[in-house]
Amino acid sequence: GLLRRGPRVIPMRVTSLARRTQVISYQTAFKWVDAVTSLRFAYQHGEFALFRGCCDFRTSENGAFKHGLVPGALRSPHRKETAREQCVFEMKILRKFAEHANRAGMALPRGIGPAEVCEIARRDWWVGRTDYGGLCHYPLELLELAALAQHHGCPTRLLDWTTDRAVAAHFAATSAMKSSNGDGIPVMVVWVLKAPNYCARSFTAPTPDPMSVHHGDQHPLLRVDLPMGANPRLHAQRGTFLMAHPSHEAIAGDPDWYVAHDDLRHLVADDGPPAFVAHVAPASEAMTALHFLATYFDITESRLYQSLDHVAEQTKREIKIR
Repeated sequence: GLLRRGPRVIPMRVTSLARRTQVISYQTAFKWVDAVTSLRFAYQHGEFALFRGCCDFRTSENGAFKHGLVPGALRSPHRKETAREQCVFEMKILRKFAEHANRAGMALPRGIGPAEVCEIARRDWWVGRTDYGGLCHYPLELLELAALAQHHGCPTRLLDWTTDRAVAAHFAATSAMKSSNGDGIPVMVVWVLKAPNYCARSFTAPTPDPMSVHHGDQHPLLRVDLPMGANPRLHAQRGTFLMAHPSHEAIAGDPDWYVAHDDLRHLVADDGPPAFVAHVAPASEAMTALHFLATYFDITESRLYQSLDHVAEQTKREIKIR
């Protein structure tokens, strides 16, 4: 099985997430958009950054984030008490996603259907075992399916990221517009991660040797890419996905560790400079931010989603602005 073949890694300390995060706050949409879209990283030695835009809630003006970098499947109300319950729940999501896509006549990665999801899970994910142990991740054969489900809104263990900073700002602003009232102060957030320091090299299934992506890799995070040729929406969004790296079994002795420490920042050591930078602005500035992004960067719903429904959303928003 996948989990039994991974290398043993010395457990890391679990310390404050604040040490792994640099937070930069802006009071206006203009300054926030200008700063985010002006971000530059040296491309020498393969350096590049990944960006994630979202809405979040802070306990105070300088307080902690409510969601942070917690994958959707590990947030309330989806989060379960044990790793076994969590994996069974997530396998059910993938099976249902495959089932409904199959009924609708839609092609899925590798031609996987609901029966294949169950078979792969039983073989590699230990879903049927009662003596549950080890860090549990998606089998490699299901990574593409999980990424596709995440891209279309299903809760999974992956988080949506992009290689385009303006796209990330757009997602942060649109999610702030759509979010309901939560506990705390609503904010737009663009997360930045200098990928080569913390991510395994980009992985696109299928590969000649799928296990090669795991062996000997000490990166705490794994980047998962879907083929973009048949997915114009993903291509327009420059989308990619991050998850905890399956070989980084820092918690092999505690099967419930991943459920207890769900934020991806827990997998990054806290020594040295912060791994993540969060660019934050008030959610009340979302409408203005979207206007700036559409006017100066041509980042709009119609471009990113390529559907008439989102063309209509963009049209209605512009009418309100004017």
